[in-house]
Amino acid sequence: NRGLSDEVIVEGAATVAARARMFANPAATLAPVVVDHHVGVLVEIAGRLGAIMIFVVSDESIVAIETTTDPTRLELVQRIS
Repeated sequence: NRGLSDEVIVEGAATVAARARMFANPAATLAPVVVDHHVGVLVEIAGRLGAIMIFVVSDESIVAIETTTDPTRLELVQRIS
């Protein structure tokens, strides 16, 4: 945990995919970011920062996805140009 609150652990590809679809927003724009040396996406809705999704990769596979909506954390993200 990288200081993210309200941790929820979801396991299994089908369960993770279903949960991701549950929170999908067609109005969202995704921008690539780097957080603590991990690749992720910044989710923006109507020009406002909404969330960060951090992808933890091991052996060329995503092994974890960490998400936060904490406004303080969102402001610390380094965008990839």
